[in-house]
Amino acid sequence: MSSSSFERILSLSAFNGDSRAALSALHGHFAADFPDCSLALLLVRGQAPGRCRLAGLIGPDATEHVPNLDANGEHSELPAFDDALALSPPCRHIRKPD
Repeated sequence: MSSSSFERILSLSAFNGDSRAALSALHGHFAADFPDCSLALLLVRGQAPGRCRLAGLIGPDATEHVPNLDANGEHSELPAFDDALALSPPCRHIRKPD
């Protein structure tokens, strides 16, 4: 593993409860190999099968289009949409750790 790869992985583990900063670091990690990528964070917990809510979106230029910030816990206010990936078995069974 190259030192730059190691540094990128190390930067991913530097967050403790700051999901907004973690999402930006995750985008930076993938953007090093996929420079034109956007990164979306989808909320599937509590949604009907095939539905999800957009909880965060970072564009290819690292612009935060939808901040991963829900200070008031108002998940129901996040943009909702249908998504085939949200129907897949792994997404239907994701549970928040206790």
